[in-house]
Amino acid sequence: MRVLLVQHASNNGLTSFPIGLGCVAAVLLEAGHKVDFIDLGLEEHPVPALEKRIADFRAEALGFTHWTTNYSEYTQLIKDCAAAAKLPKVAGGPHACAAAEQILREGYVDVVVLCEGELIADDLFSTLGSGGDLASVRGIAYLDGENFVQTEDAGLVDDLDKYPSPPYELMNINSYFGRLKGRPSVELMVSRGCPFNCAFCYRGPSSGTQMRRMTTDRVMKELAVLQDQYGFSSFFFVDDTFTLDREWAVEFCRKVIDSGKKIAWACQTRVDRVDRELLTLMKKAGCVCIHFGVESGNQDILTKLMKKITKDQVRKAHAECQRLRLSTITYFLIGTPWETEETVRETVEFAKELKATISLFFAATPYPGCPMRDVYIEKGMPVPESCDEYGRFWVEDAPEGSETHVTRAGNLDSYQLCLDATKEIVKSQVRDIASYPRLISEFIDQYGFVDFAKNAAARLRL
Repeated sequence: MRVLLVQHASNNGLTSFPIGLGCVAAVLLEAGHKVDFIDLGLEEHPVPALEKRIADFRAEALGFTHWTTNYSEYTQLIKDCAAAAKLPKVAGGPHACAAAEQILREGYVDVVVLCEGELIADDLFSTLGSGGDLASVRGIAYLDGENFVQTEDAGLVDDLDKYPSPPYELMNINSYFGRLKGRPSVELMVSRGCPFNCAFCYRGPSSGTQMRRMTTDRVMKELAVLQDQYGFSSFFFVDDTFTLDREWAVEFCRKVIDSGKKIAWACQTRVDRVDRELLTLMKKAGCVCIHFGVESGNQDILTKLMKKITKDQVRKAHAECQRLRLSTITYFLIGTPWETEETVRETVEFAKELKATISLFFAATPYPGCPMRDVYIEKGMPVPESCDEYGRFWVEDAPEGSETHVTRAGNLDSYQLCLDATKEIVKSQVRDIASYPRLISEFIDQYGFVDFAKNAAARLRL
């Protein structure tokens, strides 16, 4: 079958190719399907670009990944693009999994993938191409007339090594502008699954609680391909918790060190999954930045968010990173169902205390499928119902006085509080002259000198 994979969102950041679609493309190509890819975020006129690509490629089906905040953009695209509306449309991703029946009944999607796409991509598109019975394909949902049908669970990928690498050439990876240490970077995902159950997160059936990872040999092979064939020497591992398996992380770092590769990399992990010895090894292996999800400075809220971390663990992890001059990007949520003016203040003061390289504040959002949404409902707090409301839940242009303008946690305007918190942290950094040597070192190590200067200028304008 001729399958066109589409990245439809204009606000995807354009820092890296969509990894999920890349993994599906690899499996389809290996199975003999014809595959093309287009990122509409790179197109000046998305609808005509998609119309033309469909015609030029002679596409027989389309594949998408859906996130809640860009689903409305997707539906508008299908309304505007007649050629796309006529083709079978397959969707995976968090929003598709969480709201499968709803989006199928809205009529803009024909099949929802409820599992990791590699497991069923060949079977699904072969069945679509032959006009076969979708009921025989595991791990999907669709409508049979008015009846919602969910087929047998397809399980999870048990061996990440056995699947081919994304077709980097097809995905146009040099078109993106992710940066790390002043150099172009590319994102990698070398593990899947998360054993934690944070209240604000929707894991979905396509991820699961069981951690699965590539072997370190396979990761080294992937790095070599990207470095030798595409010229990348900076990488961002987007795994939920890169150091969850300490032994694996140590083995990876030692292999990088022993290989003599001069690479820079960043990762995401938890504060309770690092220690001095491991961080020292990561630094030696080229790690320049670690992203930590801290979420709140109030221990009671951390407990209710089911983070299973303590403030002391947060302090220790940041102190160890600062000792090594490892850059830290630390994330906080404002506007959870338990938030008050006092807990917001506690979070901002905790962020000041941690002195992370960058502190980022986000408005808590009750996405479909996440446990926190139930708490909003139980407390009588409004939750977005349509995707338009989700998009406005945390942005500035929500109508004043509307339910989406205010996150009803003590009538707190979470969006404005996030802006205020960011400005307060930046001012705190500017006043903390004693931290300049460390902060400048961390910023330059992460961004490179030119990008550091640009970022510093932007932050000073806040």
